[in-house]
Amino acid sequence: SRTKVPSSTPRAPQASNFPMAFGPEQPPDALASRAGLLSSLSDRLATPEETRLLDQLKSQLSADLAATPGYPDVVGDIRLLRTLRGFDHCVAEAAAAFRAHLAIRRERGLDVVRGKILERWGGLLWELRCEMLPHGELICTYMPEVLVFSRTRLGDPISVGLWGRGRPAAFVQEVEDWQDKFLEYYYFMNESRMLLLDQASREQNRLVHFVQVFDLESWSVMGNADRSWNAFTTERAGPVGETYHDCNVNFLAIRTTRIARMAYNMIKPLLPKKVTEKVHIFGDEFANSQYLRNLIGGRGVDLLCRRTFAPIPKSQDGRAMVKPRQSFELQVQVPHGGRLCWRFTVATESRWRQQCLMGSLPWLSSDLEFSLSRLGDGSEEPLKDCGPQRVQGDSISGSIDRLEADGAGSSLVVLRWDNTRALVTSKSISYRVQVLPPTPDGDKVASGRADSRGGILVSITWCVLPVCLALSLYFAGLLSPWGYS
Repeated sequence: SRTKVPSSTPRAPQASNFPMAFGPEQPPDALASRAGLLSSLSDRLATPEETRLLDQLKSQLSADLAATPGYPDVVGDIRLLRTLRGFDHCVAEAAAAFRAHLAIRRERGLDVVRGKILERWGGLLWELRCEMLPHGELICTYMPEVLVFSRTRLGDPISVGLWGRGRPAAFVQEVEDWQDKFLEYYYFMNESRMLLLDQASREQNRLVHFVQVFDLESWSVMGNADRSWNAFTTERAGPVGETYHDCNVNFLAIRTTRIARMAYNMIKPLLPKKVTEKVHIFGDEFANSQYLRNLIGGRGVDLLCRRTFAPIPKSQDGRAMVKPRQSFELQVQVPHGGRLCWRFTVATESRWRQQCLMGSLPWLSSDLEFSLSRLGDGSEEPLKDCGPQRVQGDSISGSIDRLEADGAGSSLVVLRWDNTRALVTSKSISYRVQVLPPTPDGDKVASGRADSRGGILVSITWCVLPVCLALSLYFAGLLSPWGYS
């Protein structure tokens, strides 16, 4: 059995997982309902009036908090403030909702999940990838998602859900014990996000939220409809996600299909204003949107245009064995004006090392060919002064101090170690590649917050029905599984 949120327990208005609203944005503080009370669209920490309400909330929850481990990210003021704003500062409703979350934590073992996350990735939450979570690599082959794609100019994490590539029906049919595997993955996902938000909020001294980007390229109703998945997300996964609140700032849909627009427009008039103010819809031509560029930066927009969804690490370290007649490639994204540095070693397979020293026969060579090139639209061009060169030995290094990109976006650079000349000798390479950001004379950070703030929590995985499609298609029996609580 599972703990259900009592019917008398109010729920915060949930943003549709289908972010496609039009209309002007409001300044965050202009949306405050009463003096001193900020809406969930604000990133400011508690005002004096909200601090007073937080004291009342903690007083009502005193018995519950006393019986709960005192983890700051779970029961601290930042977490309680999210719930308070999510319920429009109604202390009684916020208290009921927070009790429901504590009950879910006990029932589903979320404190254990939290502990495992901190043990494995506590200092690497910004670098955490969905594939690293339990069953993540399997699940992302069916429902791909990027946990932290990039950051907004103000420092909020950006997630990307590739809904057009989702195959929930295939996941249900092909994966054994799919419900248990998804639930474990889902618990780790939600707890990871909350830990990151708490950590970032304390570091930045403001209430940090996620920005959710949904790529709807090729999205269709039939491709995302499955009754078993719908029942599972409604009955088992949904009640967990519904107990997290005020974690998202914007919902941005890109490459939106016509059927998706129609479905949302049918239900939009029924959604609260506080929901529709957070969501924005874009078609294929989103590259020139000044709103997007102000929010997530030119580099982020460029990566979305290029469909480069993997997060860009600051450095990549690794080893590779390059067999005869083969090559090894490493792709890195370098922002406009950024610096690219590399250092590596080349070693010949031990059994051939002595023979290589005895002569310079090509099939026993101890070197390989190294080069750098830039990928464009279906083409590849060598970088200036970085053409193929024969290299061998230790401490081979180099750099490009400033890499210019077309426009103001970024460049996808390929580092290639080519061993195709060798007939019998394999080469072992150890490499370290670093991407350094542009100097401060690049894009200027906006002085104010992005126009629209949001954050009634949408639980962050492919799990609960989108309100728009659920109502639109209910009578047809076709309920889309792509949704966030």
